Amino acid sequence: MLMIRKNAYFLMAILLLTISFTACTNPFDPLDTSESIRGLTYIDFSLTWDRWDSDPDGDGVAIEIEYFNSFNDSLDFHDKPTRVVVEFWTQTVAGGVENPETGEITGGVPTNDQLIFSFPVVVDLSDAVIRVPIEAYDQALAANYEFFPEETVSLFVIVRVFPPQADPKPELIAYYGDMTVYEPPAAVIEDGTEPPPEIVL
Repeated sequence: MLMIRKNAYFLMAILLLTISFTACTNPFDPLDTSESIRGLTYIDFSLTWDRWDSDPDGDGVAIEIEYFNSFNDSLDFHDKPTRVVVEFWTQTVAGGVENPETGEITGGVPTNDQLIFSFPVVVDLSDAVIRVPIEAYDQALAANYEFFPEETVSLFVIVRVFPPQADPKPELIAYYGDMTVYEPPAAVIEDGTEPPPEIVL
């Protein structure tokens, strides 16, 4: 009887140790946040001037990033904390020809000039939407654009992604010029306001 009881205690101790080690060191745990985003080779993004509350005016920009492997296949991931930095730059033209009379540059391509705003954020899934509120960068616009907020503002935008474990590259970059980061509120016609007279030619 004593022998059976000792064996029972021994088996119970082994079972508890097995459960503890299994819970702590499972290398196939799908929620492991230390894994790299396997196959990630390059990124792309879209940016839109957007509205996300009940107010009819725009609230800021929404940025969606796409992740691709070397075969141009889109990659999906979750629970992989990834650092992203969104940068707003003033825009200039590279490689163009300046008209000596007007000063206008033609034939060039948009490129970045001066960094005016940076927005770091951490995302942990591939379909996360990064929302940058206008309040975060309105002072930067006011300091660089004389007629803000009366006119639409377009900038050169760079998105930098720093993959977890820096694998296979420590930094991935995508950029576009002529990105609309602000649009003035649309004019609202109040009730009872007469429409403008029709012009007959």
